[in-house]
Amino acid sequence: MRSIAALFIAVIVIFPLPAQAARIGYVGDEIYVPLRAGPASSYRIVHSGLKTGTQLEILAYEIEKGYSLVKTPSGLEGYIENQYLVEEPVAKLQLTELQNDVSSLTAEKNRLEQLITDFKTENQGVITLNDQLKEEKQAIQVRLQSLENMTKNTQQIVARNKTLSDTHVKLTEQISALQKENNKLSQMAYLKWFLYGAGTMILGITLGLILPRVRLRQKQSEWL
Repeated sequence: MRSIAALFIAVIVIFPLPAQAARIGYVGDEIYVPLRAGPASSYRIVHSGLKTGTQLEILAYEIEKGYSLVKTPSGLEGYIENQYLVEEPVAKLQLTELQNDVSSLTAEKNRLEQLITDFKTENQGVITLNDQLKEEKQAIQVRLQSLENMTKNTQQIVARNKTLSDTHVKLTEQISALQKENNKLSQMAYLKWFLYGAGTMILGITLGLILPRVRLRQKQSEWL
C-alpha cells in the first residue's frame, strides 16, 4: 500500500497537474471622488462623485488636513482629498486632447493637400491661359504687321494718287492752254482763208474789169 502511494506521488511530481489559466485584469483610471461639506471623511457628502478629469477651482489648499476647498464648474463648493488633485490633466484627458489635436492636424493636413491640389489645378489653368494668351499675342502681332503693311501700301497709294492728281491738274492746265492756242490758231486760219477768199474775189473782179479793156485795145489796134 505504501509503495502504491509512493508511486502515485512520484507520478504527480514528474507529471504535475495542469495549472488553472490565470485571469488578466486592468486597474481602471476612471474614478468618482466624493465632495464633502468639510475637510474630513466624517462630513456629509455634498456631491456623490466627481468624475476623473473634472476641472476644479482650488479656493484653499490645506496640507495638514489633507483636504482642499474647491469649486466645481457648476458653482458647487466643497472639500476633496488632496491625493485626488493633480496639476496636469489625467492621461485619459491628455490622450483625448492629443486625439483631438491629431484629428485637427489631420483635417488641416487634408485641407492643405486640397489647397495644393486646387493650386495645381489653378496653376495648370493659368499655364493653359498663358499659352492661349501667347497664341493670341502672336495672332495680334501678325494682324498688326499686316495692318502696318496695309498702312504703308495705303500711304504709297495716297502718295501715288496725289502725284496722279497733280499730274492731272497739270495736264488739264496744258490741255486748256492747248485748247486756247488751238482756238487762236483756228481763228487765225479762218481769217487767213477769209483773206484768201477776199483776195481771190478782188483779183477776179479786177481781172474781170481789166481783161475786157485789154481785149478792146487789141481789137482797136488790129483795126488801125
